[in-house]
Amino acid sequence: MAATDAVTESSTLPETVADWIERAIIDGRFPEGARIRELEIARELEVSRAPVREALRILAGRGLVRHVPNVGAVSSGMSRQTVREVYALRALIESTMAGAAVPRLGPAEVARMEDLLDQVLALSASGEWELMFQTAWQWREILYDASGNRTALDLVRQLRARISSVPHGLRDDPEHVALNNVFYRQATTAVRNGNAGAVAGLVSAFLYQTGDQVLEYFRQRVAGTDEAAAGHRPA
Repeated sequence: MAATDAVTESSTLPETVADWIERAIIDGRFPEGARIRELEIARELEVSRAPVREALRILAGRGLVRHVPNVGAVSSGMSRQTVREVYALRALIESTMAGAAVPRLGPAEVARMEDLLDQVLALSASGEWELMFQTAWQWREILYDASGNRTALDLVRQLRARISSVPHGLRDDPEHVALNNVFYRQATTAVRNGNAGAVAGLVSAFLYQTGDQVLEYFRQRVAGTDEAAAGHRPA
């Protein structure tokens, strides 16, 4: 936002500044590891440092910014390109693990996955999104662990941690919740039937579709920020 687009002081100013910085991160202005300096942002937006500081705190909660000792606020680098790359890589690795895992699953593991499916659907129905996604990940960890490929599983965990908060905006999104529920129903049936190819295909499709939903969320966030910025332009 240039000086001509300066925001005005208001009770919503920290959120407005946070949305502006989020857009800059998504657009790649602040790549992963880039320092986000309070003073520079404050000068560019023509606001005091206090709302910028609060905005960075908000973004830390969203997972887009992290605070590094003796450095300050640093971007987590959640650009569109990062999201595309991470989800594409995860789809490749996780589908490979899934296909290898199905023949190695025992009755106890399949029973546990069926129980977790019931929990996922119940939590979804009650709107307990955070616990639902945690439970869903337990289902996938059982599957991936059965592949025996510890290196691949560790890599997936690292990739997942890197963008752990990116899908947060989808937590209560009806389309994403529906996608989640359909995937786990179909994948559990395929696991029960011992259909490794179907499970691998479902995992790959699920991750690509999730990545697309995250990118659409980003697009809407950027569009919303543009509208908010326009609304704060001085006459």
